[in-house]
Amino acid sequence: MNIKDATNGKEMINSKNVVSSGPQQKKPKKNHCLLAAIILFFVFVMIVFFVILPYSFSRLNAYMSSALLLSKTPIATVSTTKTRIAAKKTPPPQPVADIPSCIQVEVLNPQPLSISTDDPVLKQNTIEEYYKIYGTTINDLNSQLYDCGPKYDGNSYAGITTDNINWSYLMRFNQDGSCRVDNLAVGVNVKIVYPNWDSQDNATESTKERWNNMIANLKIHEEGHRQIDYDSAAEIFNTISTVTGNSCEEVERTVKTEASRIMDQSTQKNNTYDEETNHGETQGANL
Repeated sequence: MNIKDATNGKEMINSKNVVSSGPQQKKPKKNHCLLAAIILFFVFVMIVFFVILPYSFSRLNAYMSSALLLSKTPIATVSTTKTRIAAKKTPPPQPVADIPSCIQVEVLNPQPLSISTDDPVLKQNTIEEYYKIYGTTINDLNSQLYDCGPKYDGNSYAGITTDNINWSYLMRFNQDGSCRVDNLAVGVNVKIVYPNWDSQDNATESTKERWNNMIANLKIHEEGHRQIDYDSAAEIFNTISTVTGNSCEEVERTVKTEASRIMDQSTQKNNTYDEETNHGETQGANL
């Protein structure tokens, strides 16, 4: 077939259609063919012996060396990986005994209490919840407290306290046209989560005693948080109930400002309490 040259547009004749027009070659003699065959065979043998075989042996030697190196490498690699992971997490000692697995506790904030301006009082309520841990030794207990205890800000704790403070009120006009808060109702609902050791019967008396001391001191610590929450709700009740203003809009702004201030102070008091006690450790809330 004909093909166009991309540069000059000239037609080029396909090599399949070209016919040689040179002089006809004479048929070679038989002895010449035999000699040519011997020469080609000799050349082939020389190529195999001096080129192909040395190259193959060098590749085989490199492959065997690589395989031997790879067989030695994974031992050091695995060891390094395990060390890095352990240093990163640094969990407490893992128990040796075969004990049941604990379930990670899910900490949810308590619901707001049901309050009404028809019943203008301060309501307080506490909910206690427990998560199970298992084991017979201090190592068992520490390990499961770490794995299944409440999580907060990326840390694990034996216990935790959360709260929900809510309020409701009416606004009434005074005779002079000013406005005031009336029928204020405040609720504070506190939830405390504690561990519950489920397999004490098989533990030593020493382990039981250490556990009971830790739980008693943990309750002291968490009840300190609860008291801060109760006091904050009482402060909101006492402060907002006396709010007055030239207008009800001013009263509403003052209520929001004062409530926000008291709630922020409550958060700061809880944080300071944890810092001073190291989350209960200085009170003996640890094993």
